[in-house]
Amino acid sequence: MNTQNIILLIAASINLFMSVLVLSRGVINNKINLYFSLLTFFDFLWCMNLFYARTSDSAFWFFNAQAAYISALAIAMSLYLFSVHYPYKIVQNKFVNKLFVLLLLMFVFFIFGNMYITGSEKDLLKTEYTLFIRKDLYILYSFVFISIVILAIKNFLVKFRQADGILKKQILLLLVTISIGLVFGIYFDLFLCYFANFKLVGFGPIFTLFMNFMVFRLAFFKE
Repeated sequence: MNTQNIILLIAASINLFMSVLVLSRGVINNKINLYFSLLTFFDFLWCMNLFYARTSDSAFWFFNAQAAYISALAIAMSLYLFSVHYPYKIVQNKFVNKLFVLLLLMFVFFIFGNMYITGSEKDLLKTEYTLFIRKDLYILYSFVFISIVILAIKNFLVKFRQADGILKKQILLLLVTISIGLVFGIYFDLFLCYFANFKLVGFGPIFTLFMNFMVFRLAFFKE
């Protein structure tokens, strides 16, 4: 099996394991557990979307190629909501959740309404695919995605400035790992794809898995 496809399956499995484990600890009265569980679950979906987009030989591949964009956006939104609550809650605009729902619905309409993707190519032998995307909508999608990510990082920066001692070091480590994960994830699965280069989409999940695992370790396995 292709190396990238193996990476996607491994990343999906580990993300699903973390999601279920944290979910089992309870989410009704614990927003940290809830949003981290959603973060890793949507990362699991994203990995599987990319895997099936690369390996399927029917219309199912195209559906997953489309759905990957929705899963990725849900990852960014879950990360933001996690940043609001971890390690303690900060004030959040009450309209944020409603805005997130509207943005998701808008891109679901654009993507599955066949306005976002204008053409595609599939090479089943190499398990690769290419999407041709409307540049204006892709730029809009990228702007929304990156803006949400920046807001999440901003929340952690605020908490970093307010913290001291061990907590300050933990938040700093979170900031570093989240930044690394997002920079490389965005490079492989957003920047390169702008130029219709989808050959390396399987590498982005390596870095988001690294990000999730470090958050998992720091947030749920404190020494």
